[in-house]
Amino acid sequence: PMNVVSGRARLIEDGEVVGDEARDSARIIVEQTKRMTTIIRRLLDFARRGEAMRRRADLAAPVKRATGLLDPIARKANVDLHVDAPASIDADIDEGQIEQVVTNLVVNALHATPPGGHVDVSVTRELASPPTGGAPRDVAVVAVADTGRGMDEATRARCFEPFFTTK
Repeated sequence: PMNVVSGRARLIEDGEVVGDEARDSARIIVEQTKRMTTIIRRLLDFARRGEAMRRRADLAAPVKRATGLLDPIARKANVDLHVDAPASIDADIDEGQIEQVVTNLVVNALHATPPGGHVDVSVTRELASPPTGGAPRDVAVVAVADTGRGMDEATRARCFEPFFTTK
């Protein structure tokens, strides 16, 4: 993809393509840039798999940072991005990982939500039982919900596989 971008940009820069051809080259550059971004993001996600750097912090802070960066994208897509994140929920977290996960979930939700729809992000405290059994305990929860059409059964079965995409 880098060679395609470089070659198309050189054609535009040298004036070898103009008008519709230049617009077509620009479109291809944008497509290839998105492709490179996806490849790099996947490689970085894979390489970052290591030990979490957890510390006691306000869970709402990385959620608000991530959604704040994505709000212009939501507005452009005509999707209402609503965040309900009180500042008083402290938890032992890796803020970078939380921000990355929320970013990925919200971007996916924005892609799945038609214009006029909405994406809701919330940070709450709940009482939950561990999946392995035992007494319920107090947990912090980040939830992302959207008004998209949802996932079919085949997609749901594979959605946590590394590098799986429906695009």
